[in-house]
Amino acid sequence: RFIKNEYALFLEAPTPLFPGDHALTGLNYKKFYSIEKWFPPLNRFFENLEDLLKLKVIIAGHPKVIHKEKFPQYYGGREVIQKNTANACVHANVVISRSSTGLSLGVLNKKPIILIYSNEISAYTAQKNITYAFAKELAMEPINIDEPFDSGKIINLMKVNDQKHEEYKFNY
Repeated sequence: RFIKNEYALFLEAPTPLFPGDHALTGLNYKKFYSIEKWFPPLNRFFENLEDLLKLKVIIAGHPKVIHKEKFPQYYGGREVIQKNTANACVHANVVISRSSTGLSLGVLNKKPIILIYSNEISAYTAQKNITYAFAKELAMEPINIDEPFDSGKIINLMKVNDQKHEEYKFNY
């Protein structure tokens, strides 16, 4: 275990810092995701989550994103780890993601999962549909980080639905 304290693990997606798979599709990802609209509500959400759960949030850097700092300001000075995501998932108290196949690591390790999105993502139908597809498979409600923080929703998400996790493992 290379992280000493209890923590929540955020599985970073490449956008808005890097084009990610949009480079293959030719879509202009900047039309759907902006650094200015993503990071302020994301950091507010992390601050509220840290206060509620008494955990620090650690960022599992996406392999396509190169972070120049270990504690970048765009993540509110939170630590970014670039390797060992699978190991970090084993020891995390909760896994947070926008929509990532990396959620399988949370499922395999029977971790609570929090799916997040924003108003900006919600306006991008394809990405919103992906987020809601993950949520449906795991029988959970995704959290819009642009809306007021709802402690009750978060507490409900901290309960693992073993049946849905098992179905997810079998299906995917």
